[in-house]
Amino acid sequence: QRVVAGWGGFAMKVVVVGGNTEAGSYLCPRLVQAGHECVCVTEDAGQRPFYAHGPEESGQFWDKVQVVELRRAELDAESPGLFGARVGGMAPDVVVDLACSDLAACKALVSSLKGTIKHYIHAGSFHVYSPSAKRPWEEDRARPHPVGLYASEQQRMERYLVDCFHRERFPATVLLHGGLVGRGWAPINFQGTRDPRVFDAVLKGWVLIPDEQNKKGNLPLHMVHADDFAMTVLACIQHREAKNVLGQVFNVCPELPISVMGYARGVSEALGQKQPTLKIRQWPDFQHSLGDRQLAISAYDRLLRMPYASGGKLKRVLNLEPRPLVLALGEACSFAVSCREQLQGAREVDPAFFVPKGCEEDYLPAAAYEGSKPGYVFKEGSKGLGYYVDRGFLIKHQQRVYEFYDGQSKKDTSTEDWQWTDSIKYIVMVLLMAALFLWSFYTSERTQGVFVFMTWVPHMFNRLPRFPPRPFTSSIRIDSIPGVKLGVWHSLLPRRGALDKYTDREMQRAAKHCRTVLYLHGNAEARHKQAWKLRWYNETLGADVVTFDYQGFGDSTCPGEAFSICPSEVGVYQDAMHVYDWMTRANDEGGMGIPAKCIILHGHSLGSAVASRIASKLSDPGTAEGRSPPGGVVLEAPLSSVRDVVNSHWVVSLLPSLVRNQLDAFLRESLKLRFEGGAHAQLVAPPVLILHGERDDVVPVQLGQSIYDTRSASELGRGSANGVPQTDILRLPAADHDTVMKQEEAMSKVSEFARGVWGGG
Repeated sequence: QRVVAGWGGFAMKVVVVGGNTEAGSYLCPRLVQAGHECVCVTEDAGQRPFYAHGPEESGQFWDKVQVVELRRAELDAESPGLFGARVGGMAPDVVVDLACSDLAACKALVSSLKGTIKHYIHAGSFHVYSPSAKRPWEEDRARPHPVGLYASEQQRMERYLVDCFHRERFPATVLLHGGLVGRGWAPINFQGTRDPRVFDAVLKGWVLIPDEQNKKGNLPLHMVHADDFAMTVLACIQHREAKNVLGQVFNVCPELPISVMGYARGVSEALGQKQPTLKIRQWPDFQHSLGDRQLAISAYDRLLRMPYASGGKLKRVLNLEPRPLVLALGEACSFAVSCREQLQGAREVDPAFFVPKGCEEDYLPAAAYEGSKPGYVFKEGSKGLGYYVDRGFLIKHQQRVYEFYDGQSKKDTSTEDWQWTDSIKYIVMVLLMAALFLWSFYTSERTQGVFVFMTWVPHMFNRLPRFPPRPFTSSIRIDSIPGVKLGVWHSLLPRRGALDKYTDREMQRAAKHCRTVLYLHGNAEARHKQAWKLRWYNETLGADVVTFDYQGFGDSTCPGEAFSICPSEVGVYQDAMHVYDWMTRANDEGGMGIPAKCIILHGHSLGSAVASRIASKLSDPGTAEGRSPPGGVVLEAPLSSVRDVVNSHWVVSLLPSLVRNQLDAFLRESLKLRFEGGAHAQLVAPPVLILHGERDDVVPVQLGQSIYDTRSASELGRGSANGVPQTDILRLPAADHDTVMKQEEAMSKVSEFARGVWGGG
């Protein structure tokens, strides 16, 4: 039983912010009954409080409550602290804030009231506690950070008020509760919603009970009757000096919480249904039955994030013990069932406020829609797709949810059983996922990059070794675009035995040596896979060699920006240009100091498109930015474009011509990663040597031949320089995609080309 004692005492002027809310509907009459002067501050003076109040004769007490309209957010937006100044201008002795949900508003009000009032009481929430506790939360117990923005703001306000008391002796008290029940509004039901139709389902004898982790319906609810909360406020006002009340936090709750299963059974008995059928459903299945995301979020917050607390401090300090939840809920649920019409009209805001802007023509005003509150419904509401306004939210209407489950129960089947319609849904889902994948592949550069770059292949089958293989004797990292560091290996002659960074003297010697190869590897590999080619350059031609991994390959990093695409076509080009700039930059500026004419670019497969791109950019005075082009370019198994590679694949050749034409048009319009090496090769000024194996089934030899034909017909591709043809090609009958440089003819051709570029020797 609850203990009520000594409601007399010194009369004070009490301002209740949010006085027509659930708690205020009980508190304001109680204050007047106790002899205090009560001022109800509300955002809408024309909005009536909830119908039922504490004492039966409360109507006469409400007539003595002064109602003042103050819009908190608008006043503080107009001038920070203006709302607090208006409240302070009423000269209150006590301020009870029932409607504060963020720290900024709390600070603004407290700052205006410091030094002028005798007591400030703040209503908070049990959300300040963690929901994972194994025992009831006590007020002074250490807590983890709460879950969610609302809970975080509640905890910050609580700590701020307690700190204000200890630092400045501001007379604050914080009262926490887990939800209010009473006569006058629909209580939170055992499904975590405020839908009164749940109680109708109980009367029919069939209802769902939510559960999680097989707790058998033992999810706790720890609410309190609004009248008990009101009496706690009165007790704090009366005993603020006699007892340890100021600067304290109190949990206002019954001794024990109630489980959702106990709630359902207790309400069933209170409503006269002795043998209800209560079906326990795990949360994912239950959430699906709600049919609405907003309802599911609210229910989850109330059932799975709401902790339960201990009311021991309230009983010990103020000698108060709120009524058991079974009694409080029985009274509230009986009222919800018997006063449905009053509930629907008691607290309506203008539904037109919630109609989306620009969509007014799609909504129709309605006095009531299949038992919902008066509001606006969608034009398709006659077909069961209506909307209604519920406590400030536009919530999708559930049509005959419980009737559906009644029908299922009569068939004696479970909603969790697999049915033939579920198979159709599963097939449709798989087809939609496949369609989404194809759409993503053709429209998203990130998805296309998975198949074009294939950076996952070396991670799975051929990882980058810890130490560089021969011929490399130096491993460094250089900066590319912001956030990207490229892993670089290089070897300068004479080759040494130790792995170390090269000195400036060794760099200067390499510059004078004037024989350097920059190797650009292909996709699906890292820089170590083709090390044997560079060893051949190093040992046979006496060339210094440099190679690196593009961003996202090997140990090279990606940009740090959120949602950046890595690797990307532009990023790969930028990486190659940064390495080329580092090679040609002077020693005193941190580079190798290699003259551009001494560098041969060797690109394999995808790397051939990269080599053609940077060589063409360096060949154009308008884009070279003062840089010189390399001495020559070797394109090994080159691709004219990614589109051409796809169209030339043997699988595509089996398709009907109409399908091939449609695929080509789609690639031309939607492909993000193009790597058009053929187009860039026409614009390269230095000599170009093309090597291609006729057994290449990855990049067919016809693509390399097309690059040669197109370039030979261009102005830059005709003729020769220093005895080296501007455009030359070697087709190797025995070579495939990866064995071109293992052929004697290829080695001889590259040796001849390199010596011509470097000037003999």
